[in-house]
Amino acid sequence: MEIYLFGGFSIVLIIIFVLIFMKDVEINRRFARYERAIESAMQDNFNLKKQIAALAKFKHDDTDELEDMQKRLQEKLQAELNEKIIPIIKAIKSIERVIDEFASEQKDRMFNLEERTRDIGKITPSAQDEEEQIVRMFNSGKSIETIAKDLHLGVGRIEFVLKLHQLA
Repeated sequence: MEIYLFGGFSIVLIIIFVLIFMKDVEINRRFARYERAIESAMQDNFNLKKQIAALAKFKHDDTDELEDMQKRLQEKLQAELNEKIIPIIKAIKSIERVIDEFASEQKDRMFNLEERTRDIGKITPSAQDEEEQIVRMFNSGKSIETIAKDLHLGVGRIEFVLKLHQLA
């Protein structure tokens, strides 16, 4: 019984040591991360102090140096803008040209279709002309079948038109 008690106690003790070891490893990782963050902040602080010292040495009377620096910055900015914006502008112009060509092509197609429809309208008689012709032929004494054959229409269409005009 004492052996079981001793064995259980030793297992609990081993588990506690393992947990403590795992927590220690996790805490060491966190400390390392904090150390890197602090080191980075200290380096940034050092760089800022260095820049402040350089600016403190800068004299306000030294306008030539300031103008030269402004010119260089402006040239560099212009060069970068040209490098990045000019290809975009060229691409946009290319797209505009393609769209204009497409629009003019579509206008030409529309014009051609309108011309064709006008031509087709001239060739095919209107329904009212057709009805007048059917009535005229019927009044001249032709039969429904003859009218249908001459006008290349169905007998039902001829009968319908005659009923509309109250002739049949």
